[in-house]
Amino acid sequence: MIPSVYLVTITSIDEDDSTECVIDLVSENILNVSKQLFCGMSNIPIQDIGTKFQLNVYPVNYNGYNESLKLTYKSLNDYILSSKEFTIIHGSLVGTLKVLKKVYTVSFNIKPTNYSRGLKSVLHITLGKNNNVYGDRNPGVWFHEDGTGKLVIFAAVNGSTTFYIETPPLKLGEWSYITICQSYLESKYWFSVFLNGINIIRTENSDTRDFKNMKVYASDCWYDAQDGYITDLLVINGHA
Repeated sequence: MIPSVYLVTITSIDEDDSTECVIDLVSENILNVSKQLFCGMSNIPIQDIGTKFQLNVYPVNYNGYNESLKLTYKSLNDYILSSKEFTIIHGSLVGTLKVLKKVYTVSFNIKPTNYSRGLKSVLHITLGKNNNVYGDRNPGVWFHEDGTGKLVIFAAVNGSTTFYIETPPLKLGEWSYITICQSYLESKYWFSVFLNGINIIRTENSDTRDFKNMKVYASDCWYDAQDGYITDLLVINGHA
């Protein structure tokens, strides 16, 4: 009988080499494992754009993991991943995703260098417009118009095109780590935001969708760009 404990790893594959990294030990229904882990992928090695990923699930027994029973998922190839530091530039298109699915993770480090009044764009994943339809901000990240350093994060949640949350102010001139993700747990979808590892919000999303041809801007072409830098940008689907 296959054990109920699983070792989950992820393999990054480029032209010359491959690296396998442990994500977690889980005790869950194997069909849900790949969907539930992607909100906390801090162990995944950062690679350049073009690297492919493979999710591995090993049934575990008292003698260790069983290689012969390994389950592999190879559909983790629609993503954006860049470890290089870059300047936030108005209208800069980072890439386009074929589809951003219901379970996803968006994470990045940001270092703001100046605060001023007016909504300042950081990252905007969109169907193509500023906010015409549901999915045009999924998510969209700005610095608050009051100039205090708070983030304003919009997302496609519960059918609303105007759903957003605010974070505490980020420290000027210092790196902060942002994670925006949607997970599937206990037959429900959950939208979450983390700032430096601290959960800011976790709310059920009753209207989740797969959005096709999603453009990723840093920053977008509708608002002034935030002064600052981004590094370790990751946009990835959680479906396997």
